Amino acid sequence: MNRKLSDPFARMMSSLERSTPDQVPLKDTRALPQRDEWWECTARRARLWVTPPDADPYRPYIILIVSRTGFVVGFDITEDPPTPDQVVNALAKAMLYPVPGAGTRRRPAGIYVDHESLAAALRPQLATVDIRCQFRHTLREAYRALRSFDHRTEGPTIPSVVDSPGITRDMAEALFEAAAFFYREAPWRWIDDSQPIEICYPEHSQPRYAVVMGQGDVTYGLATHDSKEILHETYAGSPDDEPFGEETWTVVFFAEAIDMPFDDLDAVEAYGWPIAGPHAYPLVMRAGHREGPDPLSRSDLLRTEAALRTIPRFLRNHMRAHEGFAQPAEATFTIATPEGEGRISLKYPVPGFQMPVEDAWLDTSREAGIQWRNAQLLTLFERWLHAHRLSTRTIDKHMRNIERFAIRYLFIEGGSIDSPCPADEAAPADVDEFLVDWLPYEVSGSPVAAVTSHIASLKKFYRCLRDSGEMSAEDTGDILAMLQEDRAYYLDLAHDLEEEMLGD
Repeated sequence: MNRKLSDPFARMMSSLERSTPDQVPLKDTRALPQRDEWWECTARRARLWVTPPDADPYRPYIILIVSRTGFVVGFDITEDPPTPDQVVNALAKAMLYPVPGAGTRRRPAGIYVDHESLAAALRPQLATVDIRCQFRHTLREAYRALRSFDHRTEGPTIPSVVDSPGITRDMAEALFEAAAFFYREAPWRWIDDSQPIEICYPEHSQPRYAVVMGQGDVTYGLATHDSKEILHETYAGSPDDEPFGEETWTVVFFAEAIDMPFDDLDAVEAYGWPIAGPHAYPLVMRAGHREGPDPLSRSDLLRTEAALRTIPRFLRNHMRAHEGFAQPAEATFTIATPEGEGRISLKYPVPGFQMPVEDAWLDTSREAGIQWRNAQLLTLFERWLHAHRLSTRTIDKHMRNIERFAIRYLFIEGGSIDSPCPADEAAPADVDEFLVDWLPYEVSGSPVAAVTSHIASLKKFYRCLRDSGEMSAEDTGDILAMLQEDRAYYLDLAHDLEEEMLGD
């Protein structure tokens, strides 16, 4: 997970805010003594997150001013990319109100900046107070100070794809494209993690075993195990005093931007790599070691990219998983990679692999039928939302809300009568219990916000089923009327719960 604003950094910011004016005219620096020294100035996204209590987290921009002797003279934080005038203001504050420990008030002889356009914009303004401005590709002391800020932040380190040994920018971009395709296809709608697929990439190499994650509506992604033995260990479990062996596996988790390595985030922004949605940022790593995740190797990346591109096609065109029960299948795909053409072979089921038997896996035909029907309905709903020209972010929100209702509540929890059913067989009592007794206690944020959002999604979902003929007008009418007439009632209950939680 990425880092929040560190305590030492936050304290420094707050102390400066108390003692430094927001706006300092550059002309006020003319009276300062001028020293024969050059400062370095850079303006870039900070490698940290600010997490306001009532707003979305964001990465601020930092204007950092460092002397050539390595002391931070001044800095400023902006929510948006800083303008040249904001940089000039930060420089003026650094001269008139230097950071404690950075020396006395003074004017430098010159300023080095690492953006040519910024240097061109600053040069005439700084010339009015006899300060020169020059462009430099590298600002050694400024970058060293930025790295020291990184060390003051907290949180485990996840290896970035772009900095993994032997991986080029083209290879990383291809992996992000494959991950976006995989997320949009959402293969977890068709199979669950009890249905591994054997993959060989290159075609005649050692088999690996891919597991699609996400049908439990908890973690979405793809895990690729290196051997059948580690696959068996994963499903059979292991006592706490008998850890897994030395083998590791490759994992792609889909998460939010705040969970991503900063180098990967910067590459996404700089090069326009695709991200399928706000919850679709791919975290890719080698997992299994107790010391923490490892970076990808070159072969890991190419194999993962090939699996992400081909598994959804294999599920649809060969296993026919989207039609109900997954069928045994084998296929070989040819794909274009940054290193040329490659071939991957896939096989289902895995030869010689059998899931451990538990009571909870009985009556699989009924459960598979519900999963298949829900997958059909969710696909239909997604197309309906696109046809109504909603934004990608809004569509993603509605899809996640309905997946929570259809999969986690109706299928896994069994709805109001503890008996799993597909979403088109839900009764008004299921929707009522979901909004009153289940959802408000399952969300981590505001119950009022969650209930408001899910009511909107449920209305759209059952209008979609009515309009498409998947449910009768009478059945959908009962649910829609209840959502309309009892909306204030549901929100009052959620508000009472939220007040109670805040009181505690």
